[in-house]
Amino acid sequence: MSESATFTAGYCLIWEGDRGVGSHLGPGCALEVELALPDYKEGAGCMLLMPTRGVNLGSNEVSLNGSKVGNLIPSTGPSGFTALPVRGTVLSKGTNRLRIAARDRQGGTSGDVDDFIVKDPVLLYAVE
Repeated sequence: MSESATFTAGYCLIWEGDRGVGSHLGPGCALEVELALPDYKEGAGCMLLMPTRGVNLGSNEVSLNGSKVGNLIPSTGPSGFTALPVRGTVLSKGTNRLRIAARDRQGGTSGDVDDFIVKDPVLLYAVE
């Protein structure tokens, strides 16, 4: 018989409502926000959930504390959803930084950069 780990889950609504990402943000085409996780269980992995609209390119990047955790998934319809697992070594107890960067087809910022919306992103994590 195998043992299963148990933990208490916490969540952080990173922001409420729509936020646009893309060329209208100027050089870098990125949205950066800080999120406080005072009860995060150090070393535990987590899941970043992001409903999106208008994501056309798979080269758009998502990072936490400077570590790339994945790319937004292009949607085949008007709305989409991206779920990214995050390694336990990426987050820390206290203040963390989420960065969502719009990119062009080649992964840069000088071409036709994707413009999209992220709504109500949530981080699910283990608490102490």
